[in-house]
Amino acid sequence: MAYWPPATHPDGVVRGEARLAKGLYKLIISPEGFSPSSYHLRVQQVDYAKMGRQAMGPLAVFLVLALIGYEFSKSKQFMRWRAPGNS
Repeated sequence: MAYWPPATHPDGVVRGEARLAKGLYKLIISPEGFSPSSYHLRVQQVDYAKMGRQAMGPLAVFLVLALIGYEFSKSKQFMRWRAPGNS
């Protein structure tokens, strides 16, 4: 359980920060004069470096296929095949 003492801010916003480990948490906000509100939080940690490395292979394949398709679309054989009047 953590407690953040209220702080006076010019815009009326109370801010609290904490580092949370992966898991489920329950956040309870108890404003003075009002009933408390509770929220369930799920903290997940994402390894963006690993995700980026995993995306490099499919991205490289897509770029190579796009380059091959582009070069093929400029070829004379493709132009003749697309020409109107060919059956």
